[in-house]
Parts: sequence; structure tokens; C-alpha cells
Amino acid sequence: MTQDMTQGKIMPMLVHFTIPLVLGNLFQLTYNAVDSIIVGHFVGKEALAAVGICNPITTLFILFLNGLCMGASILIGMYYGAKEEKLARQMSTTMLAGLVFSLVLTLVCIVFSPQILKFMQVDLSILNMTTTYLQIIFAGLVFTFLYNFFASTLRALGDSKSPLYFLIISSILNIFGDLFFVVVLHAGSKGCAISTVISEALCCVFCILYIQKKVPLLQLGKKWLVFDISLLKRTIAYGWASAMQQATVQLGKLGIQMIVNTMGVSVVAAFTAVNRIDDFAYTPEQNIAHSMTALMAQNKGAGK
Repeated sequence: MTQDMTQGKIMPMLVHFTIPLVLGNLFQLTYNAVDSIIVGHFVGKEALAAVGICNPITTLFILFLNGLCMGASILIGMYYGAKEEKLARQMSTTMLAGLVFSLVLTLVCIVFSPQILKFMQVDLSILNMTTTYLQIIFAGLVFTFLYNFFASTLRALGDSKSPLYFLIISSILNIFGDLFFVVVLHAGSKGCAISTVISEALCCVFCILYIQKKVPLLQLGKKWLVFDISLLKRTIAYGWASAMQQATVQLGKLGIQMIVNTMGVSVVAAFTAVNRIDDFAYTPEQNIAHSMTALMAQNKGAGK
């Protein structure tokens, strides 16, 4: 449920808000690790390498979309803290602009996937497999945006628990989907990609159903179609800085991945396995920062 973060003691509030964020990311990272285990064990090192090569590429675009949502959530938190009527227009403008942007990004990424992978110096022996995996993941970018938008908005309104529940459900669906498509249907790495997109789509459906029943502030009805160009400009100003900050570190990882890709399929597979473990390391501090952002945005809006 939504929470006014302009009242009460700061430290207990931050701890209470941060724990669900950390748990949610741990569930997501655990799924990624299980995903690699399933692919590596039941398909082989080539499929594991394909998944590993695509991970920093897809993460770059996902973090960029997430950064845009985080930037917009700062404004949403400020308007919520200030109890301004702009809140509804800010949310609808962000969603409409984000949907259009993510659909365009999806189309461009699918078309240019082969060129992206060739630029990444992917081994020719796994190029077709990797291209198929990447294109399927890119096809689900719109669901990635919708989840990040709803999750960021709920956090801006002081609710960090609901996004956790959706992540848990999505992770469990992903794991069972992987087992079904990879072990039962023998769909290989392509099956993992399909499972990911389906679980993300279902996660968005659960978010929408939850909002319709439990979050009155987000039950906008036809107001979801309201678009305010002046708010869009401000959203871009906030979101662009956040998106570039999110994407910059990932660009460095892409550079490392390009070097690793020249060392053969076995090295790429090993690099993928190690990265799955390394991802756990920066989860706590990242989520503390997200909690601080939500709290500060509401208090800035409230003039506190």
C-alpha cells in the first residue's frame, strides 16, 4: 500500500522500505543463476555462452528503461509529497511516452540484432543461436517497461512490498517456464527467452489487476490517456540523466564482454557463470540508493 514518507523517523522508514527491494533483486538474481544452471546443464556450453553474451546487451536497454522510470518516479514522488493535482497527469504522460519509446526501441533492436552481435565479435558458431535469443528478449521490452513503470510508481508512492511480490511470482514462473521449454520441449536457449517474455507479460497483468483493486491513486480510468507535453519535457530532463547513469556502467561491461567474446565459447560460458555470482555483490547498496531517492523525492515535494 502507499505510504507517506514525509512523516516519522527516517532510519526505520528507510530500513523497512529497503528490505523488500533487496529481497526482490535477490529473487531476480537467483532466477538468473538458475537460468544459467538449467541452460548449461541441459543444453550445453554453446547455449550458456549465447545467454551470457546477450545478458549485458539486454541489461543495457533494460537499465536505460529503468533509469527513465526512476527519473519519472522522482517527479511522481515530489507531486505525491506535495499533494499536487499534477500527479495523475505525470503518471499518464510517463506511461504513454514510455510505451511509444519502448515499442520503437523494440523494433529497432530486433531489426539490428545481427549487426549488434557482429559488432560484439560473437563467435560465428553460435551467432544464429544468439541472434534468435536476443530478438525474442527484445520482443518483450514493452513488458519490461510496463513492469518498471508500475514498480517505480508504487515505490514513489511509498510501496516497496508489492513490486517484491510481483518479482517473486515472475521469478518462479521463469524457473518453471525454463524447465518446461528447455527440459520438456527441448527448445534450448530459445526456450529460455520465450519463458522470460511470458513471465514478464504475466507479471504486468498481475500488476494491473493489483492496481485496479488495491491502489486508488493509480485507478485513473480514461485519465490514463491524458498527455501533457510540458510534463514530458521535465520527465525527460530527470529521466535522461538517470537513464544515462544506469547505462554507463553497463557500457563498461559491454566493452569487457567484447574482449571475452574473442576468446572462444568456453571462456564466454565461464565468464557468464562468474558474472551471475558477481551480480549479487552490488544489490544492497543499489537498493539503499533507490530507497533514499523515494524518500527524498516525497520530502522535497512536501517542502521538508
